[in-house]
Amino acid sequence: MKKRFVYRSDLESLLDWATSDDTGLSSKALLRHMMGFSQKYPMPPSDADDRGRCMRLLKICPEWIRLLEDLRPYWGEQVDLIKKEFTL
Repeated sequence: MKKRFVYRSDLESLLDWATSDDTGLSSKALLRHMMGFSQKYPMPPSDADDRGRCMRLLKICPEWIRLLEDLRPYWGEQVDLIKKEFTL
């Protein structure tokens, strides 16, 4: 997996997010995927709270929204639910 470019201000925001209590398995899996780190199974959001944590992460790096399709084999309809929230 290719590592994606992240602007310095985004990186600082991502570090702040990663060390906060607003993380979960799916949002951490999303971060790992978008940063190009390998993982066996990128855990999909299991409920609205998990999806919300993922969406708050995507607000830090909104350019990642278009890359969610990469996760469709694992996340299925969760990709559509997240993308729909950003197009409202």
